[in-house]
Amino acid sequence: MAPSASAPAEGGPKDAPEGPDDETEVVEEQRVYGCDVIQEASVLLELPQVCAATAQALFHRFYARRSFMRHDVRHVAMGVLFLAAKVEESPRRIRDVLNVFNALFQLRDGEKELQPIDLHSSKYANMKTLVLNTERDVLAELGFILYTEHPHKFILNYVKLLCTDPALEKPLAQLAWNVINDSARTTVCLRFSPEAICCAAISMAARSLGLPLPTKPPWWEIFDVSKDDVDQVCGVMVDLYGRTKAKYVHLKGQRPTAAALRAAPSSGPLVSGDEAAQPRTTGDMTPDQRAAVGEVAPGLDTAAPPPRSGPVGAANG
Repeated sequence: MAPSASAPAEGGPKDAPEGPDDETEVVEEQRVYGCDVIQEASVLLELPQVCAATAQALFHRFYARRSFMRHDVRHVAMGVLFLAAKVEESPRRIRDVLNVFNALFQLRDGEKELQPIDLHSSKYANMKTLVLNTERDVLAELGFILYTEHPHKFILNYVKLLCTDPALEKPLAQLAWNVINDSARTTVCLRFSPEAICCAAISMAARSLGLPLPTKPPWWEIFDVSKDDVDQVCGVMVDLYGRTKAKYVHLKGQRPTAAALRAAPSSGPLVSGDEAAQPRTTGDMTPDQRAAVGEVAPGLDTAAPPPRSGPVGAANG
């Protein structure tokens, strides 16, 4: 029988209150890991980049109120992408979502041969229940408020105003787009305005290209953004690019952190079903493995990019 969304976490306090976790290294790694698999899954599902960005924003908003100890990062990643695809009017069948995530999880576990899910198996039924329950939990936790304003929409206008060399407009916009995509792996979307994130991305892209930006008057003031916000976002991104590839750690069922207990909401916990797991290792996706889950190369400017690599993140696929 599939686990219930309201069942208590195995091994954890049944009636303990819940809130967000301390920003420990393992919690930060799971935050990045969840956003990584969301991004990769959106590529394989041929979703536009806005779906991945919305899913990652919902992911961060959910864990701003809930604990990684109660809600497994893999379950939430599946649920928010399934939900975001519907929010952005690009819905995907749940069987396709489950097949893609199942393949990604196997690759991250180091499996060399992908084993597709049998649609008539109990594993498929349990995963489907987990996704639907997680979707319900996210909707309830966020109060059905799902609108997200992304910084991507400001890039072209900002670049046209700042770049005096038409030949550099496209490279600058492309690099800034990549930085914004990578920023979704952090919580800057919760802490700073979309305009500030866009300005920080342009600043990092211009520095990478060796392109000077106006300082008299300061260019960021044109967009009503403070220099402190730009510097803080850039600092978060530098820290992100200095990290190794995130690995999965099974935290569900452990005791919530002190911060989670202090910030506990008055309502009872919303807990998705449990699934046995072990610490994960990374795996590289071969062309044959990509074909096994039905990848089609995305368009240059509309589809989600592959996972980040290099000093300014993933090239926009």
